[in-house]
Amino acid sequence: MSRSTPPGFSRDKTTGAWATAWLGSYGGGLGVTDGSEDGTNNTHTVDNGGTRDNYVLFEFNQSVIVDKAVLGYVVGDSDMKVWIGTIPGAFNTHQALSDALLSSLGFTELNLGGSSTRTGDLNAGMLAGNVLVIAAKPGESDDMFKIGSLIVQATTPGVYENKGTVTVPGATDYDLSHYKNPVGQINIVKYVKPATTTNTGGQGLTPGFWKQSQHFQFWVGYTQTDSFNAVFGVNDPDNPTLLGALQTGGGGYKALGRHAVAALLNAANDHINFAFTQAQVIALVQNAYTTGDFETAQNILAAENEKEGVNVSDLSGPLPPAPTPTPGVRT
Repeated sequence: MSRSTPPGFSRDKTTGAWATAWLGSYGGGLGVTDGSEDGTNNTHTVDNGGTRDNYVLFEFNQSVIVDKAVLGYVVGDSDMKVWIGTIPGAFNTHQALSDALLSSLGFTELNLGGSSTRTGDLNAGMLAGNVLVIAAKPGESDDMFKIGSLIVQATTPGVYENKGTVTVPGATDYDLSHYKNPVGQINIVKYVKPATTTNTGGQGLTPGFWKQSQHFQFWVGYTQTDSFNAVFGVNDPDNPTLLGALQTGGGGYKALGRHAVAALLNAANDHINFAFTQAQVIALVQNAYTTGDFETAQNILAAENEKEGVNVSDLSGPLPPAPTPTPGVRT
């Protein structure tokens, strides 16, 4: 579960003074209107124009790995600065941004973009934390964007090894410690604009697979004649069926339609370890139709649909047994 603290934040470029700001949901995503702005002429975006820089704080009720931020609306430029860290009990105690808090988070990075809507690929080191801060890049004045959604994943269970090495003249020594990360799940609450999570992923089947009649038997929960608009809650001008969307060529919303249906069917089949849930696929598609940025959503879904790795003979067989977690392992 995540929460974006009801107000946004802003910092005075001259004095460094912090203040709360209005955080609103608009077409394209979350935006900030600070005390020096009236919300018109794109001043309701996360921006660094005028006298103040804008910040958005997200708090999670468990440790997550922030993977991507989808910017659903961009004016001028889309450079952003990101902070990730852990504050005990942040979700329940609610933080106020300050220079000291940002410094305490430990990890920060610049994510540079252009003048088009985009998906910012964040946190290449896969750092986990329960606090995320996104700001228009401080020190500049031409960045304006809205945060359409976040893509995060729960920390991966497993046994990890830490190795600490000390070297002094003439000698080297090291110490190994091990810990087991517990199995966890994450449930993101959809605040104003949908935030999304990813599952483990690694498998997917393409639109070309799902549109073949011999594979209709593997459709779960949907039929070939179901309305695309009704299933996804959008207003596609062609108003196709799910099968019609799979069979339609072309780019733009048509290309998204093909991969949207394939992703939905991948997510619906429990034998496929797909990266997104059905709700997450639908949220991505709805955001694309809201913002008009069909390419970003198509690219995200196509990357997962084309991973393959599925044994077709297993699609209708019994599900494998769930693994039994081993509590409290220390080696």
